[in-house]
This record gives sequence, C-alpha cells and structure tokens, in this order.
Amino acid sequence: MNTVIISLDAERSLTDDFYRRPGVWALWGADSKDCYRCLEVGQTANILEEINEDIEILNMKDTGHCAKCKNTYRASQRFSYSAVFCVHKCKYCKSRCELREKFAKNNPRRVDKYMSILKKYRHLEFRLIPNSLDKPYKERLAIEKAYAIEHQALYWYS
Repeated sequence: MNTVIISLDAERSLTDDFYRRPGVWALWGADSKDCYRCLEVGQTANILEEINEDIEILNMKDTGHCAKCKNTYRASQRFSYSAVFCVHKCKYCKSRCELREKFAKNNPRRVDKYMSILKKYRHLEFRLIPNSLDKPYKERLAIEKAYAIEHQALYWYS
C-alpha cells in the first residue's frame, strides 16, 4: 500500500515540508461503485509544489466562456484503458477564465484532465510511490512509467 500524502476529502493543501523533495506520486480516486482507480502518476523535483498546484486546479472551476466552450480536440489515448476526454484549445483563445488563464495557456490538457477526473471520481488521494524519494530524474521517470502501467493509470500520458 502506498502512503497517502494528502486526501482531498480532508485537506485543501499539502503543508508537510517533508514532501519538498523529488519523488513520484499517484492520484487515486473512487468511481461510482466506490472502487479506487489509479488516475494519474507523476514524477517531480518537488512533490509539495507540484501537488499543491494540482490541488489548486482541482479546486477551481471553469466559468463564463470556458464553461460553454466547444473548441476542443480529443486527448490522445496511449493505452486501451486510457480515459477519453477533450482538451480545450486555450492557447488560441482570447476569453480565458481565471482557471485557464493561470494554468492552461501552455498546457490545457492538464486542466481538462483534472476537470474530467472531477466529473467521474471522488475521494481523491495523492499517494507516494514507494522507494521514489530523492531518486535521480531518470530513475524517477522509470518508476513513474512502471507504476502507471502496472496500475493502469487512466489519465497518465493521455
């Protein structure tokens, strides 16, 4: 079992400075049948900063023009089990809401991935992948990939 770094049911941000270091994390959530699924896996040079940014995205909403926008394309599906979701073409939009202005100018996929997750999953938890702390970059990449494939992370590499 992986260590739960933060459960979004209980907390709104990660504050433990222990996680201000490199490692690999996974986002898990419960589907409509309360079955937990691996949703995303990521390696980072700073777990605390990356997860807090992801939590900020998860806590914001699409508003105004963005909430109604249909200017999208289908995210790539690398694996047969990969989730299907659409990505907004925010790079070219002049009417972005606060969420997309802050996080989607260069990578709208990240925002749309999390918006899709919020529609389908609950009880979200970021978990620490065992033996991933303080590993060099290339080792973290290998750990991320192996974990994502083993647990069929639905939004990884989409």
